[in-house]
Amino acid sequence: MQRRMVYMEMGHDRFQTIIDASKKASLRGDHLQAERLLKSSLKQAERDMAMFEYAIEELVENLAYVYESQGRTEEAQVLRDRLNRRETKL
Repeated sequence: MQRRMVYMEMGHDRFQTIIDASKKASLRGDHLQAERLLKSSLKQAERDMAMFEYAIEELVENLAYVYESQGRTEEAQVLRDRLNRRETKL
């Protein structure tokens, strides 16, 4: 959990730096540079988000399997339902 928080903080700092740079470029009238910075950063943020979404899905599915292995089928089903709701929202 702590490693993830450090990564997220580093990611936030990186994105904030790009946002700041794009604002400065825009204020200078360099809208093309601002657009390039923001598009590039958006692509990276989407890749990062996809990685986290995949990890969450894998963790939930594995926990559901552990619950089923212990005969805790109701708890496993609750997790799978939760996972299905997440997938529907995405």
